[in-house]
Amino acid sequence: MTTTSTTDVMLTPPAPVALSANGNGEAAPEQSGSVFSWESVSYGVGAGAKSKEILTENSGFVQGGELCAIVGPSGSGKTSLLNILAARIRSKGAAQRVSGTILLDGQPISGAALRKRIAYVMQQDLLCPTQTPREALLFSAVLRLPSTMPLSEKSALVEKMLADLGLLGCADTFIGDEMIRGISGGEKKRTSIGVELVMKPKLVFLDEPTSGLDSFASFSVVKKLRDLAAHGGCNVLCTIHQPSSEAFHTFQKVLLLSK
Repeated sequence: MTTTSTTDVMLTPPAPVALSANGNGEAAPEQSGSVFSWESVSYGVGAGAKSKEILTENSGFVQGGELCAIVGPSGSGKTSLLNILAARIRSKGAAQRVSGTILLDGQPISGAALRKRIAYVMQQDLLCPTQTPREALLFSAVLRLPSTMPLSEKSALVEKMLADLGLLGCADTFIGDEMIRGISGGEKKRTSIGVELVMKPKLVFLDEPTSGLDSFASFSVVKKLRDLAAHGGCNVLCTIHQPSSEAFHTFQKVLLLSK
């Protein structure tokens, strides 16, 4: 179940429910694929008088084929929770305290074993401006897929990914930057997503994938994420800030954080 939480209090529904985008609890449907869950995740920084608890007893789960959004005001710990679940933040003594259990199909998983199964798309698009989307995806595929896999199969996988992400129309256009004219912001974001998805991950984490995009581009990105989750059977979890109503209602589950 996906639960509504605050950084101070954990609210748990009395029966397994999915918190839908319209706010109504409904029975969680049967889903294929892996179940990614976390229990009693807490995160604190500082020691002594400077100690601060950012997350307290946070729990939830995402089933295969589902798209879940972590929403909340600035400073509520959205990105911190995402980074903890992606094993990018770990305990470092009293100055940085992380606790809780992360499970994949009911089995505890952490460290390198967890990171190998995750595609993490950062808020900033780190792309080479003189590459095209096709070149960026192929470069990622050649580096990250097994060397025993023929180049023809990798190229076919890249073409399918370009089609799934709606990038065929700009596949041979420079990505661009402030100095080089290139593809649009929404197309850049979908290219960044494709660079990670080409490795066929079980878990896809995205930090504010709609940041800097207009409402139409934001909705297009979220809709593509839902389609990819449904067709690929992967678990997609993302943070999002001030989503439009169209984008919000595209999510199947919502985890709400508050200060």
